[in-house]
Amino acid sequence: MPRTINDIPDAGPQMPPAGRHLCKVLGHEKGRSSKKQTPQLELTLTNGECVFTDQLYVTGGAIRRLAMVAKRVCDSPEDFELPEDDGEAANAIASFIAETIDGKKCVVIVEENPEEFIAESGPDLGKKIQVMRRRVAFAGYERHEDQDEPETQQEQPIDTTVGDGDLPF
Repeated sequence: MPRTINDIPDAGPQMPPAGRHLCKVLGHEKGRSSKKQTPQLELTLTNGECVFTDQLYVTGGAIRRLAMVAKRVCDSPEDFELPEDDGEAANAIASFIAETIDGKKCVVIVEENPEEFIAESGPDLGKKIQVMRRRVAFAGYERHEDQDEPETQQEQPIDTTVGDGDLPF
């Protein structure tokens, strides 16, 4: 069957509506942020309706968020020993996440907040514009209790602020 224009997804990552979503981690990619070249892990997630990404920065300052993801999503052992230096510890946690996170299920909290900027082109050039931006909350990962369920079982729906129903994964 030939490929059509409808086979190509829309530009840019989509983000689910604000609320709690049962998600599955499809994969991860190690890289660097585009502006400051900060090391990061980019997680690719799906809630069954859209695929979206979230960045985990790998720095000493971001160690709390990395540790939260490792504990809540990757089931890190309680006796997971870390170096004293926060930067080195962040690298160790990021390596653990990269080794264990693919395929994990978790509840992801998406928040929507206003963001202001000055338009650099178009009819609003030079004007202050406010847009609503959705992103995964800082502490937006919660444990999903049924990590080891076989993929063939149907998920139990989680109460969300938007939508309901079973997810197809």
